Amino acid sequence: MRIYAAGWALQSPALNFFKRFLVLNAIQLSGIVYPRQIPDDLDGIPVLDFETARSELHVGDIVLECHRPGADDLRLGTSLSEFFATLGIQTVGVAAFISSLIEQDRGDLLRFPVAGVTSTDLRALRDEPLPRLIEDGFVDLRSHQVATRLDAIARSCDWDQMLTFDQDQTPEDELHAVVAELHAYGMLQRVHVLDTPLPFLEALLTLKIQVPESELVVELAAAAAQALGPQLEFYRRSLGCLQVAEASAGVTYLSGSADAIASVLRPGHMSAPAVFFMRRSILDIGTIRRASCTQPYRIMLRQPDTGPGNLIAALLN
Repeated sequence: MRIYAAGWALQSPALNFFKRFLVLNAIQLSGIVYPRQIPDDLDGIPVLDFETARSELHVGDIVLECHRPGADDLRLGTSLSEFFATLGIQTVGVAAFISSLIEQDRGDLLRFPVAGVTSTDLRALRDEPLPRLIEDGFVDLRSHQVATRLDAIARSCDWDQMLTFDQDQTPEDELHAVVAELHAYGMLQRVHVLDTPLPFLEALLTLKIQVPESELVVELAAAAAQALGPQLEFYRRSLGCLQVAEASAGVTYLSGSADAIASVLRPGHMSAPAVFFMRRSILDIGTIRRASCTQPYRIMLRQPDTGPGNLIAALLN
């Protein structure tokens, strides 16, 4: 059994995540089928015209629908569909192909463009309810919309739909906006950086520049201070309120991962406020939910760009 592509994404990011999935799992395509062979190969994969493909492909081969036409190029998709129908070959969507591999992957051997995500995680997601605005504690409608869209992407395994978040924004810009918004709500007077210090200290420094009268007390965990190395002194002088210390009472935690935030949540206690990255995208909602147990919380979500691991969350109590 061989795997072929019906069409390809030319000069377009439409298949970027799928291409990464193929590389991560050492899956090779035997060819890309087009009505005519214009180049000899695309991305190092042989291009087959209809005549060559007719003699090379057989029933039982897998043909993936990799042509995602624009409004002015619908005829190519129709030509490809009609051609494979004459061969008695049923083409398969990319997302459906990945879903079938996930269903078979009981050893969690597959790797995904989102670090730390396993086939078991994605199968378990199917049993979870869809994101709910009130019941799941989303701070605002925007957070619920982000969660709903990311949940649909993860459930369908169509990671290329992350292109809907292509909005000329950077994670740094979005983090600065989140920090400024929370500060305006009266939060972030005292913060404790657990890890990944640079983006958070830069956001706090930007806030200090934009709002010079803001009073900030910044604590660094020992590991975060060590990660800064010689830059520690720069931020100490720039912020004027930075100390390496254990977390004191009433701090807002800052971290590069949901796992680190989950580790400071205590069953039976009010959820600690936090700002953090959800590196496993929407799947990290479950990490926070399990760590919080029955304690109520509110959560803000911001997806700055097409990187699933750049999802920013703010946990409010």
